[in-house]
Amino acid sequence: MSQSPHTESSGTATMVYGVIIGVSVYVVGYLLTYATAASAVNRAVRGNVRLADAGAAFAPAWKAVGWVFYDAHLVGTRLPDASGHVDFVGLSGVQFLYLVPPLLLLVAGGTVAYLTGVDNPKAGVQAGLTIAIGYLLFAIIGAILVSFVGIQPDLLRAAVVAGIVYPVAFGAIGGGLVGVLRADRRTLTETPLW
Repeated sequence: MSQSPHTESSGTATMVYGVIIGVSVYVVGYLLTYATAASAVNRAVRGNVRLADAGAAFAPAWKAVGWVFYDAHLVGTRLPDASGHVDFVGLSGVQFLYLVPPLLLLVAGGTVAYLTGVDNPKAGVQAGLTIAIGYLLFAIIGAILVSFVGIQPDLLRAAVVAGIVYPVAFGAIGGGLVGVLRADRRTLTETPLW
């Protein structure tokens, strides 16, 4: 059974939208984190003896904000001499950032579904899932880039939790919601009022 050219081109368009929006929402999430948390992170890092001893006080602000951004995805940041993870979100007092990745990913999944014109929940979920491709790529690259003197987000958790679980779950929900709304709207326009 072969697919029609229209179906293949629409699948390609969905994938392209998904990758572009996945990358974009990662960047927007990081920039939003930077704009709202940079000074709090700086104070927390400089005021914590354990972090100062590990060298975190000398980290560029964009790297320290990266640690917070990953912690907002529930990915811990490791210190070079510690077996556990540091919760930079809690340490910096910016717990509202836990809401940023889910909300942005919901909107991203819904945007892909909207742009590709889905008209049912299943197609919406499938469209929303595509954001994970671009998001995963940047989640891995970003976790490597924010490493500083052995302080870095857990790479495996960055890939699995931040790069796959978050965008798959929230992207699918956002896309599915758009599919539901469009299916309801289509049903209302096709059903005669009397």
